[in-house]
Amino acid sequence: MRFAILFLALLLQVAAAVLAVRMIRVTGHLKAWLFLSSALAMMALRRLISFARAEWNTTGMDLLNDGLGLGVSAAVFLGIWRIKGYFEAAQAREQRLAESEATAKALLDNAADAVEILDESGRYLDVNRAACEGLGYRREDLLGHSPAVLDPRMTEPAIRASIEEVLAGNGKVFETVHRTRSGTEFPVEVHSTPVTYAGRRAVMSIARDISARRRHEEIQRNARKAEGLVQMAGGVAHDFNNLFQVVLANLELARNASDPGSKVAAHIDRARSALDRAGSLAQRIQQFSGGVLRVLEPCDLSGLVETLREGPEEPAGISWELDRELPRVELDPSQVRLVAEAVLCNAREAGGPVRVRTYRRTLTSADLAVGTWAGEPVEGECLVLDVEDRGPGIGPEGLMRLYDPFYSTKGLGRGLGLPAALGLVKGHGGSIQVVSAVGLGTAVRIHFPVEPPAKATGPAAP
Repeated sequence: MRFAILFLALLLQVAAAVLAVRMIRVTGHLKAWLFLSSALAMMALRRLISFARAEWNTTGMDLLNDGLGLGVSAAVFLGIWRIKGYFEAAQAREQRLAESEATAKALLDNAADAVEILDESGRYLDVNRAACEGLGYRREDLLGHSPAVLDPRMTEPAIRASIEEVLAGNGKVFETVHRTRSGTEFPVEVHSTPVTYAGRRAVMSIARDISARRRHEEIQRNARKAEGLVQMAGGVAHDFNNLFQVVLANLELARNASDPGSKVAAHIDRARSALDRAGSLAQRIQQFSGGVLRVLEPCDLSGLVETLREGPEEPAGISWELDRELPRVELDPSQVRLVAEAVLCNAREAGGPVRVRTYRRTLTSADLAVGTWAGEPVEGECLVLDVEDRGPGIGPEGLMRLYDPFYSTKGLGRGLGLPAALGLVKGHGGSIQVVSAVGLGTAVRIHFPVEPPAKATGPAAP
């Protein structure tokens, strides 16, 4: 019985020594497991010596037995010391990982865009503060739910397929809609990429509200449509003007053939006068459409604007702040005056006092993010015609339709000023900025570059 117990203990110690050696491949810590394996092997050897002493009463191996005992103690100590270092390093790595995750969490919460972390099944693992504030949800309301809670039109199979595509290593950019807790919907652009979050495979989605971009794109589309309509009107006016000349020539012949002072002569004179007014209107439409020759020459912008004050009486309710030190730039005086007249007319019809300014300005990328722009604004030096009113202002719908020729508000006059002026401004390489707030008024700023596009004398570019 004693022999069996001893044999079993010996077998277990040898097996443990072998297992310790195999742990080297698992952990990569050679010395720690060699020490422990050696200790186990020496313990097995001591067991054999103890058995021999008991069976054959051999005492000559005491020194060897004691030496093996010392070796066991030393090997166990060294093995544990080595393993202690391993666990301390692992603890340090966990600490660094925790600090890194805390930093990532802080960056996540401070991000301006909505950031959403989804697991492999398409459920929210985490969302940042911007997402919660923008959507009107608490963090706890979203965790564990799918993106379908934000857009019921999204299906679970579609969500899982999208998650699988991203986790396969393919980043994904797409547009969708987010719905707030109150039911308001707004378009978003989503950038999704695979990440490791809290030790798990996950997808990080950055959702950016693109409502402003969509509005800008709509405004630009309306502006292009308006330009097309104004161009068409210019072409029609050109054709009518040619017809007017034929009619006027025949009326002149009829007038010469009639008796002076007769009723026929009077009727012809009235018809000729009406055709003169129609021809003048047609010519004005041609000018607005850019269908007339643009003659560029060095001009004083403040001087051109100053001419709007000329007349029997100066327009009331207008303050003028004209910079007399502006550099002369290449402009078409007649076309610039038409633009100034149109913008000033709109401002006066808006009601309240009007301020007209001219000044020099350096456009930056930050400036281009303010207000509603049309044309081709570029960074750099430009001269500005700034007309501000204190009327009712323009709401979001009005800003979307600024350049619709058939749309009219008090702030936009009869809807013809800006659409007609845009083509002339673009023909000078310029742009129009509109800044408005409901109840506060509207500012229309016409920008002409100090360094204009290549000089041209042909029809103004649309």
